[in-house]
Amino acid sequence: MFSALWRNHNVYAQHVRDVLEEPPHIFFDNNSTTIRWVENGVSRYVTSDDRKEFDKYIGVFSEKLQVDLQQLLTMDGNPKREPTTFLEQYDTVRRFAAISDLHGQHDLFVKLLQQHHIIDNKGDWVYGDGHLVIVGDIMDRGDKVTESLWLLVKLEKQAAAKGGAVHYVIGNHELMVFDNDLRYIHRKYQEIATMFGIGYHQFFAQNTFFGRWLKQKPVIIGINNILFTHGGISPEFVTRGLTGARTNQLFVDSVFTQSKQHYRKNEELEFLTRSKGPLWYRGYFNDTTFNAATLDFVLHGLKKDHIIVGHTSHPTIVNLYDDRIFGVDSSIKNGKNGEILLYDNGIFYRGLLNGERQSF
Repeated sequence: MFSALWRNHNVYAQHVRDVLEEPPHIFFDNNSTTIRWVENGVSRYVTSDDRKEFDKYIGVFSEKLQVDLQQLLTMDGNPKREPTTFLEQYDTVRRFAAISDLHGQHDLFVKLLQQHHIIDNKGDWVYGDGHLVIVGDIMDRGDKVTESLWLLVKLEKQAAAKGGAVHYVIGNHELMVFDNDLRYIHRKYQEIATMFGIGYHQFFAQNTFFGRWLKQKPVIIGINNILFTHGGISPEFVTRGLTGARTNQLFVDSVFTQSKQHYRKNEELEFLTRSKGPLWYRGYFNDTTFNAATLDFVLHGLKKDHIIVGHTSHPTIVNLYDDRIFGVDSSIKNGKNGEILLYDNGIFYRGLLNGERQSF
């Protein structure tokens, strides 16, 4: 039994679990595909070699997850992307919602989306042409990481069909899992990895659906005059002349495709994946030398007016320097409360768990 109070390295369970359950993971191996999941405490799998049984479970999981799994099986494991596709800039967006550091607290995530009319009670997209931005760190700590990943897979398709969009900006905890740094995973995932007979990081390898999907995601995006990244943009990032497009391409092509031991040998990649890089930087909140003039320099270099980040936890969403910086890590990871940042026609609001909006 999993205790709601059990914790290790700030790992939190959401409720008591009598029986271990885990949604499906898809693994590709040459000409064969395997789906693995845990049901009623039992590890189960089906392979495409048994076509009849495989098609049966494709149907079962497609219905349960509300995702066309057959279509996902055709995903290119190594897509060729033009450099322009790494820009990730979206203009004339009227409204968006931004949230970060979910850390496996799927139930709180869903409640916030429902309370602010982004999804309905069935979990379907009702936000029209709005954009939802996950500012990193779905992974680690909590015990419902996979549920949130499948929800976003579904919402990506539904949002696009309505003229909206879902953006998943990679955080430091995603990179840690990719790099086999598993200090913060919930005990549930240690047990499931043992049941599957592989390391948890291999759930997100290039031969898996989640690995192929996640490792094409950006580290930096822009919406209108606003930049989003998990940790922050340091003055050193700007001084180096780095851009969002180049950073995204470096992560997709060179960081996510190599071991930490190898990519850290490159000086530029080492910078990007350490404390002054966009996944780890905390200077807005804990560097006493950072001031309004420093922010002016950063924003001028980025050609943006606002920066939205997660990573550094606060009891609520916070804003600094006259709304030019927003920190949206509202400690959802603790499993007790949380907020979502709302933007509507140029005005920012704190979206509370009870559905209220509060102006800054």
